[in-house]
Amino acid sequence: MEAAPVAYDVSSQGTLAGVSISTPTTQVAAGSVIPLTGTGFTPNQATAIDVGWSDTVVSSRLSYIQYGSGGALFPPLQVVGGGTPGTVLSNLAPNTPYDIRVSECETGSLCTPYGPELTVTTAPSAVPIVFSLDSAAGSPLQTLLPDPLGNVSTSLTLPAATAPGFHTLIASQGAASASTDLYVAGQGAQPVILIFDGGSQISTSTSAGAGLVLLNDSLTVRGYGFPAGDGVAIYLDTPANALAASSVASDGTFASTFTFYPAGVGLGVHAIVAATQQVVPPNSSASANVDVQTTQ
Repeated sequence: MEAAPVAYDVSSQGTLAGVSISTPTTQVAAGSVIPLTGTGFTPNQATAIDVGWSDTVVSSRLSYIQYGSGGALFPPLQVVGGGTPGTVLSNLAPNTPYDIRVSECETGSLCTPYGPELTVTTAPSAVPIVFSLDSAAGSPLQTLLPDPLGNVSTSLTLPAATAPGFHTLIASQGAASASTDLYVAGQGAQPVILIFDGGSQISTSTSAGAGLVLLNDSLTVRGYGFPAGDGVAIYLDTPANALAASSVASDGTFASTFTFYPAGVGLGVHAIVAATQQVVPPNSSASANVDVQTTQ
């Protein structure tokens, strides 16, 4: 019998678009464990080779396939079935050449010689995801590979020496990166507000920048580090220009969504302020700048 010809290809996963990370809590304590999920990263390619071959023995019901690397072949694997048989060689090392050869059998003892060895190199591993705090150039909190779909699920331990206040948790994979905000509670931490226009963050009290906002936009103000149980007034520049009201949850956070249409306020840069309304001062407050315009 003549040797069985072999055709092959390498299995792989497509790259998903748009990286993102999220955590179920945005206010934490230094030294705490933070659950984290991420999507859209370049997947860790499946370390497998999908091998198929044509059946040159009409009555073939059994094939043997051998594969290995570095000049050594593993014991043959049985593949049952004729026609267009094939199998997937899985759990292989990434970025590694493997030699493959196939034999077909009419019975258990009457088989073709093994066909010529073909060499297939598995796909390389994905670039690891590096998690860091505030700067991608800082000391990594954790490094790990995404799964074959580009997802990641892990838990990070925030350093015990992390200063109270507002921080950014960053996930970097090569040139791609995603981030999420964290507020670290503790003595000396100042209240912080973040302003979102629709689903996009446009301003924060930790930055001097002024995000563009249009009249009638839907804004969300999120606050961190405020006294639990207090009422919060949200206004533009002065309490006379009221925008919304909210209350502080037990963890020191609040969120309020409203239509931005302050009466009698001119265009240009203004401050959105969130201030607690204690009967007995001192009150807590934080502000962030916005650039009010009528068109983009």
